[in-house]
Amino acid sequence: MREMTLFEGIRTLRAVREFTDEPVSDEAIRTMLDLAVCAPSGGNRQPWHFVVIRDAGTRRAIRDYYLQAFRRYREGVLRQAADGHAAARAQVARWERSGAPDAFAESLDRIPVLILVCLDRERLGFGDPAAPLPPTGWASIYPAVQNLLLAAHGLGLGAVLTTLHLPHEREIKDLLGIPPRIATAALIPVGHPRRRHGPPGRIPAAERTHHERWRDS
Repeated sequence: MREMTLFEGIRTLRAVREFTDEPVSDEAIRTMLDLAVCAPSGGNRQPWHFVVIRDAGTRRAIRDYYLQAFRRYREGVLRQAADGHAAARAQVARWERSGAPDAFAESLDRIPVLILVCLDRERLGFGDPAAPLPPTGWASIYPAVQNLLLAAHGLGLGAVLTTLHLPHEREIKDLLGIPPRIATAALIPVGHPRRRHGPPGRIPAAERTHHERWRDS
């Protein structure tokens, strides 16, 4: 496999939601996680943990929770679109072009590997599990998530950042034996892409850049 440059990897990284049944090697997962932990974190406290989930029964249980959350999310987007929200209407149009949006959530258990990215609140000084985690806490975990996604891409794998497990975080933590001090930040499905993807469409940075002070266009 040709090794891509850093800039090429950043420019071509895609959210991948369609996978083959081909297994993902332990070596690939190790490489992804070794690169994930190269990320910066507040005070270099490195609060991350990763739960690698391959067991079929566990993936099915997580799929069931995820699907419930997705269907509530979908209904919310449809309501926004009906109310004339432009971004929601564009999202519904993408769903109509690409097929039923439930397909990814319904197939979550058939994706070879799920990686639950976790954050140790106590390492950051936010030990009370009942208190909301401030933005500074999340800032210490999402750079590791981005590294993980880029590493998967560099290995020829596909992955996607998802957070729809969060409405059922308590049940999923109970399922996996995760202690109260640990927060979950992202559920990352990983596999071999079912099809080739081109670069993602993005609004040019120049259209969203303000010099010295904010200026509405």
